[in-house]
Amino acid sequence: MSTYTPGPWVTYAHTKGIDIIVDDGADGKSIATARSEDDAALIAAAPDLLIALRALLRDCERLGFEGRKTAAVKQQARAAINKAKGEQP
Repeated sequence: MSTYTPGPWVTYAHTKGIDIIVDDGADGKSIATARSEDDAALIAAAPDLLIALRALLRDCERLGFEGRKTAAVKQQARAAINKAKGEQP
């Protein structure tokens, strides 16, 4: 499994763009720079989205949710998690 810099990640706007930084109470390591506030917000939310998606998928499987629509959504969730981990679908 790949590792990433744990969140929370926050945005910091400046004259050259919007940095996404680690909100660790220290200097705040820069993760990325975005061109728009929308992009920056999405990037900053990535760790939280990954955690939530993993929990949702785990609960769907634990509770035995089945069906064609559920299977498609679970497949999408697995693909998104794999993409976040840098793995091919």
